[in-house]
Amino acid sequence: MASVIAHRGHHITERENTTTAFAAAVAVGADGVELDVRRTADGALVIHHDPTVSAGSVSPGSVSPDPGSVSPGAGDQPRGAVIVECRADQLPSWMPTLAEALAACEGLRVNVELKELPGEVAYDPSGAFEDAVVAEVDRLGWLDRVWFSSFWPLSIERIRAHPLAPRTGLLLHVDAFGDAAARGAGESMPPGVVQQLLDVAESAAQAGHQALHPQHDLVGPELIDRAHELGLEVHAWTVNDVATMKRFVEWGIDGVMTDDVVAARTIVDSRAR
Repeated sequence: MASVIAHRGHHITERENTTTAFAAAVAVGADGVELDVRRTADGALVIHHDPTVSAGSVSPGSVSPDPGSVSPGAGDQPRGAVIVECRADQLPSWMPTLAEALAACEGLRVNVELKELPGEVAYDPSGAFEDAVVAEVDRLGWLDRVWFSSFWPLSIERIRAHPLAPRTGLLLHVDAFGDAAARGAGESMPPGVVQQLLDVAESAAQAGHQALHPQHDLVGPELIDRAHELGLEVHAWTVNDVATMKRFVEWGIDGVMTDDVVAARTIVDSRAR
């Protein structure tokens, strides 16, 4: 049965990437959570998508206040402050540490996406960030319940090669497969793009990854079937269209990362009956 993975938590009514969003994901029946980790000036690991402090976001129709009207919280850094240039105690109180986030996700599997990328002030090519994230997850006893991912190939490769053998999911973005991939999705994917994806799946398995994390436009039945033959799971992102969720579940996908946890839960459960 496919896993329902709450993208940045359940942020229909809660601020994304917060302990309240993660607790809400548990409450509405998510099987997992996807979250983003960054590092502060004093080495703390905190959960936030953007490299700068933002008020966070909620989905359309939310009952939460307008993000622009929310005060920063306990920290004294304004919106726009660069996280890696702030101490942890300067950041808003709603921005959790990695330890606080995992505690709020008890009972779930968690995808931890590392967010220090080339071009950002925070980027550190030494590998210290990756090592710190793996060490903290291990210290907290979560290593067997966490997938690690990153859009930066060197980052995910460093984690994959770590002595603790963390589980990794290879992120796939539609832009990497050209205009043909962007024009076709699922069963209408051009044959050449399908073959590229099958080749990537084989390379991922040979490299020692345990999963593929493709953007939803790249997912088709051939990719799922081949990944399973290679021993890989497939977790697609970010799947919010109900018809697409249904197709993916019918094709045997292992997980859907979604902003609409309730809809996904309903679809997965109805398929299981």
